[in-house]
Amino acid sequence: MHTRVTIKKVDLAFFNKLSIEGIMVEDLNKDTLLYAGAARVNLTDWFFLKDKITLHYVSLDDAIINMKRTDSVWNYQFLVDYFSSPKKPSGKSGELKLDIKEIHLTNIHFNKIDKWIGQNMIASIKKVDIKLDGVDYKKKQVIIKDMYLEQPMFALADYTGRKPAEPSLAPIMEKIPGLSAFQWNNSGWVVEMKKLQLFNGSFINDKETIRPAYKNRFDGQHLLFSAISGSIEDLEFRNDTLKANVLLTAKEKSGLL
Repeated sequence: MHTRVTIKKVDLAFFNKLSIEGIMVEDLNKDTLLYAGAARVNLTDWFFLKDKITLHYVSLDDAIINMKRTDSVWNYQFLVDYFSSPKKPSGKSGELKLDIKEIHLTNIHFNKIDKWIGQNMIASIKKVDIKLDGVDYKKKQVIIKDMYLEQPMFALADYTGRKPAEPSLAPIMEKIPGLSAFQWNNSGWVVEMKKLQLFNGSFINDKETIRPAYKNRFDGQHLLFSAISGSIEDLEFRNDTLKANVLLTAKEKSGLL
């Protein structure tokens, strides 16, 4: 891949437990693309002999993902090119099915810097605990029993990018028959979640404006919500429709970003 990949330690025990520490992947400019302090998986016994693997426990700690571009090419494109090479036939019929029961994340940071389009997306979270009832591939259904989020942060910043302006083709594309009916979920998957608990989250949405940010009053172009806490129950995501019972509290202080 013409880049540096390092792993400090790997443990595989009894063919059902995998632990990897100190994972680091650089991009072609020798900047950090991915770093993870520790990743652990407990899975089906003798998993390599079976067509269905159950991940009983998945955890990821102290991870940083950096995606960025200044032109039309992302810094991770070399990985996409490397792993998209033609696959050799394995001789096995059917496909491998993967089921997940628990996911635990701690201190995760995600940075997406897009100077080509003109949008930065920054996300982080202190702790995530997810318990699933299962994944049904035939019914295309994911059922989440409960989810706990501690100190999640999501920030968007829109500004003038380097990509030359192009005429909009949206009105033309809408008239072409055979296009997908939905923007987010054309594959027919359904996601259900019984309960989500959220503690001390924050949301920032900052858009480039000629005028300065308003002070001491609401500014829809420069939003800042903090101390977001509460619960979301009976969530369902089907096609492009998302519905749930939501009870949230937050503090709003916009215009001072």
